[in-house]
Amino acid sequence: LEAELPADKPIATFYRDGGTERVKTFTVDHQATAMLALGHLMACRYERIILLSPYRDYLPVRASLDAARAVYQQLSGQPWNASDIVSIATDEQMDDLIKSLTRKGAPRTGLLCPEDNNAIVLATRLRQAGVGLGRQHGLVSTMGTALVEHSGVTAIRHPYSEMGKTCARYLLDGTYGTPRCQP
Repeated sequence: LEAELPADKPIATFYRDGGTERVKTFTVDHQATAMLALGHLMACRYERIILLSPYRDYLPVRASLDAARAVYQQLSGQPWNASDIVSIATDEQMDDLIKSLTRKGAPRTGLLCPEDNNAIVLATRLRQAGVGLGRQHGLVSTMGTALVEHSGVTAIRHPYSEMGKTCARYLLDGTYGTPRCQP
């Protein structure tokens, strides 16, 4: 992108990490988001917390997953157990997760999903399998779009409108305010 535009033109990315001196990024504070989400799940005293990975190598999801791992270690004093990082990128993987959550004797589990669409699909499929969210299992999405508003999924909301205005100010007049918005 930098090579395609004249050097005097500003470049901005929205909801992406990894800017350069010329490419400014406007995104959420993934650390603060992870702190809120994991704090909630830990306060609910789930016996197990699973970090869901819906896409491979999608930058916003990867940034969210990395932040969740770091915050989990900070809060619990231990690294995230590799078996508690579960891919739900395919229907088969989501089926396997649901089977593990619905088997007799399954521990109360908190689920942390960095992407709203996948969280909504998972919540729907859990309900279809007879699992009520909130008691036996909890689900938090950290993307925070309006999609989850009526889905029964707990979500960390983000000020996307504020992020968009900040990004537009940069593109219009070069003002680079706060690039990371708090949830």
